[in-house]
Amino acid sequence: MLGHWTADLSWFTAVSGSFSRGKTLFSERTHEIILYACGGFLVIFGFYFMLNFNNPIQLS
Repeated sequence: MLGHWTADLSWFTAVSGSFSRGKTLFSERTHEIILYACGGFLVIFGFYFMLNFNNPIQLS
């Protein structure tokens, strides 16, 4: 469990750092487009899971 928490902490630190430095790497408009695209992907992915919660993905 401690390994999972450590991985979460490092991931969130990396994401937070990339968001804070994103405005210096890209123009403000490009940074905004990237954030909206990521947000839209998360919304679509969330709706997919909400609609298919009763039909798990079969990998075999």
